[in-house]
Amino acid sequence: MTEEVTVMDDKIYYLIGLFDEVTNEQIQNIHRELSNHEVPSSSMCPHLTFGSWTNVDLNLLCHWLEEVCENQEEIQINFNHLGLFSLKVSFLAPYVSKQLIEFHDKIHERFEEYCGQMGYNYTAKSNNWVPHATLVLDEEEAVLRSLPVIAEAFVPFSGKITSLLLCEFGTFEEIKKFKLKQSMEV
Repeated sequence: MTEEVTVMDDKIYYLIGLFDEVTNEQIQNIHRELSNHEVPSSSMCPHLTFGSWTNVDLNLLCHWLEEVCENQEEIQINFNHLGLFSLKVSFLAPYVSKQLIEFHDKIHERFEEYCGQMGYNYTAKSNNWVPHATLVLDEEEAVLRSLPVIAEAFVPFSGKITSLLLCEFGTFEEIKKFKLKQSMEV
């Protein structure tokens, strides 16, 4: 019996890391401050993007991601700095721990050839991945107005990545969620 191939031409899929509720609340507090100062902020749920694929067999990709996640404990993440991508994006960024890099590298052991131009910077082979939680994605003026608000509201904090979500780009339609194992740390 052969496995059915599910390829969605023209669709782009993103894999995002989702946080625990306390981390979500910390990031949402910054979004509220931006809103209070009439600075448009990202409307997506707080997350880190781990990868992007196009023209990929979703069944095989999901099977691979299940394998990667089945023994992966939740990942401790320490948001300790702010960043910019030119003057188009302002974001929170975590300390890039060995655990975070190893998990990212494991995800990208397969299916790199399906990352395409849009997903290239998320690949392991690009050596260019910048884990970040977007706060503002807008024109230069909005990003510049966001900086003092973010700087005032941001205090370094720790949290966890508790699951991964594979979703369709643009619609944010959920394809599959992958829970990570709860950490045994006290």
